[in-house]
Amino acid sequence: MRLGALAVLTVTAALAAQLTLGHGGRTNSAGCHNQTSNGTYHCHNGSSSSKAKRSSSARSEFRKYNPCPATGKTKGACPGWHVDHIVPLACGGADKPYNMQWLTAKQNLSKGSMGCSYN
Repeated sequence: MRLGALAVLTVTAALAAQLTLGHGGRTNSAGCHNQTSNGTYHCHNGSSSSKAKRSSSARSEFRKYNPCPATGKTKGACPGWHVDHIVPLACGGADKPYNMQWLTAKQNLSKGSMGCSYN
């Protein structure tokens, strides 16, 4: 009897965890994955927001010393280019200028989830 109750409890706990996470799996070690239906990358890390908070001052500092490759300007739009975190924030990377680089939009969007092999 005790073994049966333990089995039921284990299955119930596993199902409850699956429903709580709201995701069927295939996430990397940081709980992130590419959403094939809309081409986005997002994380299931337990917070209410799927994106890490980014520092506008860190980005401004990066741009101050690394002008837009397309325009040469340190402010405003930079068509076709994205500021990328070398070690992703989701993997514990710092939101600091030394962890930022310019990537073309195509490069950045095509790299997808590389996991957290940076640590």
